[in-house]
Amino acid sequence: MEALIEHDTGGGWSIYLAPAPPASAQKSDLRGVTCDAGGGCWAVGGLFSTSAGQQPLVEENTGSGWGIVPGPIPAGSNVGYLDSVTCLSTGQCWAVGSFDAAGTGIEQTLVEEETGSGWSIVTSPTPAQDAWLSGVTCTFDTDCAAVGVQSPASGPGIPAPLILQTYPPTS
Repeated sequence: MEALIEHDTGGGWSIYLAPAPPASAQKSDLRGVTCDAGGGCWAVGGLFSTSAGQQPLVEENTGSGWGIVPGPIPAGSNVGYLDSVTCLSTGQCWAVGSFDAAGTGIEQTLVEEETGSGWSIVTSPTPAQDAWLSGVTCTFDTDCAAVGVQSPASGPGIPAPLILQTYPPTS
C-alpha cells in the first residue's frame, strides 16, 4: 500500500503520485501536511517493513513533484512515525510524532526540525510513561506548540492531554 496525495488548485481535487517507498517497505502512509506561502509543501507519516520496523516518513514538493526526504529516528529505536508538520517558510519546518524508546515498547515524544540542511531530531520532554504528539503549529521559529496524549507514569489510568510549548527568548 502506498501513500495518497491529493491537491486542490481551486478547480477541484486532483490525485498526485506519491513517491514509491523503498523496496524494503511494505507500505507507507501520510498523516499530516502543510504548505508555505512560497508553494513548498511537506507531508509526514511512516514507512512500514518487517525488516526495518516503522520509520518516520517525510515527503516534500518544491513545485516539481513529490520526493522522499530522509527523516531521522533516535538511535536504538526501530519504531517511529510523524503525525503532524508545520512550516513557516522553506527551511523552517517542524514535525511531531513518537518513537519507541530503544525497543522498550514505551512511546516517547518525537520532534524534528528542518532548517534548510535536512531534518534533525530536537530534544523534547516526555513527561509520562507513554507520550506521543499528534499536532504542531508555530508562529515564529522560536514559538511553537505541540499537542498529544500522555498516559500515567505508573499503573493503569486515564490518558491525559499533553501540551508542549517553546517560548521566544526574552530581551
